[in-house]
Amino acid sequence: MTKDIGFIDYNKLFFLNCGTGMLLYENKYGYRINVNHPIVDPLYRRYKKEVLKTRESFPISDKERLKFEDKVIIYLICKGYLKYAQK
Repeated sequence: MTKDIGFIDYNKLFFLNCGTGMLLYENKYGYRINVNHPIVDPLYRRYKKEVLKTRESFPISDKERLKFEDKVIIYLICKGYLKYAQK
């Protein structure tokens, strides 16, 4: 369970550990998280299975993907995988 750290304005943050491969930059779909990263992949599969009740091979909508990313970014910050600073 993650603690609630409130609303995060991603435009005002600079992620300090950018070289981990977890974050995407200038993605043409607006995605921010690499769901194929070894830490993120199990979270993504569990989200699709438990929250969306879909098969693993079934793609989710862009809206649902962005909801997942919002939740996983907060989780990764709370667990210490991502560190950030104000711009």
